[in-house]
Amino acid sequence: MAIFEALDRLVTTSLAIPFFSLLAIGFIFSYLFQKPSFPSNAPPLTKESWPIIGSPAFFSERWSFYQRAHKASKSGHFSFYAGQNPVIGLSAVEESSRRLFFDSKALSAAEAYSVLLAGVPTVKRNIVVNPKSEDLNLTDKDAKLRYRMITMMKSEKLSGCIPWMIKDVRNALDELKKDPKAFTDPFQSIYRIVFQLTVRLSACDELADDPVLREQTLHYFEQIAGATSPLTIMFPWIPSWGKVMRTYGGVRLFMIFKKLTDQRKVGDKFNDTLQMLVNLKDTPVAVIEFVISSLFAGQNNTGIQGAWILTQLAHNIEWQRRVREEVVAVANEYCHDTELPLAERLSKVPFDAWDKEFPMIYLCLRETMRLGMPGTAFRKNISDQNILIPGTEEVIPPNTYVAMHVFDAHLNADVYDEPIKWDPSRYLPDRAEDKRQIYSWMGWGHGRHPCLGIRFARLEINMIIAFWFAYFEEFEHLDAAGNKASEAPAFNNDDVGTHLPQSKVYLKYNPS
Repeated sequence: MAIFEALDRLVTTSLAIPFFSLLAIGFIFSYLFQKPSFPSNAPPLTKESWPIIGSPAFFSERWSFYQRAHKASKSGHFSFYAGQNPVIGLSAVEESSRRLFFDSKALSAAEAYSVLLAGVPTVKRNIVVNPKSEDLNLTDKDAKLRYRMITMMKSEKLSGCIPWMIKDVRNALDELKKDPKAFTDPFQSIYRIVFQLTVRLSACDELADDPVLREQTLHYFEQIAGATSPLTIMFPWIPSWGKVMRTYGGVRLFMIFKKLTDQRKVGDKFNDTLQMLVNLKDTPVAVIEFVISSLFAGQNNTGIQGAWILTQLAHNIEWQRRVREEVVAVANEYCHDTELPLAERLSKVPFDAWDKEFPMIYLCLRETMRLGMPGTAFRKNISDQNILIPGTEEVIPPNTYVAMHVFDAHLNADVYDEPIKWDPSRYLPDRAEDKRQIYSWMGWGHGRHPCLGIRFARLEINMIIAFWFAYFEEFEHLDAAGNKASEAPAFNNDDVGTHLPQSKVYLKYNPS
């Protein structure tokens, strides 16, 4: 009997293992092949669509993919899958489409970015700080983040940072000035200046003032930023090395900020953002979420754009002259002692001037953002209704993502003359090309989704570019071999976000 019972158990076990294995495989294949289908009145599905993975070209050559899909669709709009996620590729050529994208209450930015950029998913809906708000896009967490960001961008907060920002920028440029090589990679040096300024505003002075801890924080931040891959977006449930590194970086950042927040709970009070978050009873996790969100918003844009501006200016003598004249004029307006070095005079410029003046620098920033942020803006239809795409009979179904490529607008020859040319003059009043159509320049967002950090981004750029001109009389672009470059490096239009040049860039400078 014992033998028969043992055989029975053996047979049962041997049958159970393949049965449950097949069941597990069945579930996996069911998940992989079962995608939400597009209704017949959605834009046509692109032919560049594969089982399981969807449209890989969306990740590898995004702008080229968009151009091909636009041309294959009569309306210019199309459908595709990013892994399992259904996405409507909404053309930004028409004003009406841009208005829908930026103004619709039913299109959520937070829920789209959390999935299509592999962020932290949003769980709750329709819970907002202001109970009278009708905005479907705000979750309780979104509302808190927005409230804290708005508080951080108030004049009294920003004005208090000006002396420290000036000190940070000047210390960094002093180091460059003392370097006997007299050249720098701006995508490293300018990037790090922006990181220090952003940390000082969005976190705390101890972190901004400690070069070792600041570099550690930057390392873990870049570890998290670099861990996102097409695989983590298409199949977030699959374990990957990127997920491990992302988690590890997050844990190390948690440890850094946990220690800093604990010091504020029991020790002296500080007048910085971290103290504000502690006073608001935010948890260490909420503190880290806010700081990382601020760093991502600023560093991946301002940190790179500042370097691109100087690289472009190295090849444009006319705009070098305009910017230098502007810097001297502002410095002289607030410090009449022209015997002082220009950097000393700039140090006396008040907050209001840094905040509202330097229009030529701002035009350089706008033009660099137009060409140098080849990204895609995302939304998600969080309503339970189809959203009609204006001028068509096509719809955005519920629970479907929307992706709009900024180059549809930024490289539109009907709006911008010679659209691939870097030319800040196109924004001057006599041309005003960006005013030819509504929402044709998308750098700071529009409508219900404006960039909340625009004031600080402009402060950073104004200060870095102005002091660069005060410190260095002349500068030129060197290539990777150390030779004078004949032209600025081309922007890679197929980049997914704001990225570094494809080859090394150096700026050789002559101190004033």
